[in-house]
Amino acid sequence: MRGRSLFDLLQKQPKQGLGQKFRRTSWKDDSFWTLTAAKPSLEGQRGKAWGLLTWKGEQQSQRKQVNGSLKKI
Repeated sequence: MRGRSLFDLLQKQPKQGLGQKFRRTSWKDDSFWTLTAAKPSLEGQRGKAWGLLTWKGEQQSQRKQVNGSLKKI
């Protein structure tokens, strides 16, 4: 889906997208976030999300907060 933030997408996913891979449309297929936790706000349009970042095929760090989760894809 295009033109939606991460939290817009999570509302439509089973288990709020936990365990699924998400990437920006400008990223290549080997760069993505694997979602490990999400805490949406009451209205569901914003919140905080955490995951594992894989960049160019290599996991970059331990679990950390997803940056830019409110940016439109």
